[in-house]
Amino acid sequence: MFKAYKAPIYTADFDWGTDSKIYGDRTAKLYGALHGIWLPFLTGETAGASALLGDSLENAGSKDLTVKFTKYITNFLWNSNPNSKDLVEWKS
Repeated sequence: MFKAYKAPIYTADFDWGTDSKIYGDRTAKLYGALHGIWLPFLTGETAGASALLGDSLENAGSKDLTVKFTKYITNFLWNSNPNSKDLVEWKS
């Protein structure tokens, strides 16, 4: 299937919500990285299942990830490439 595409394809593995040290054993094991967990890092809003992670989205690491993730998406929308000099490179 991918051979038919002429443009690079980028993917991401957003593994937020699985660290029991941050979320507690119950939350990390029961919910883990929820479907759509990346949405609060793009919109700044928690809704639906992401609201289960509570204040964990309000710490400095979460806010830094929000800034970087937004840059990746913005770069991709404007340039068809998520990468820039100040971000870790996403391979296509």
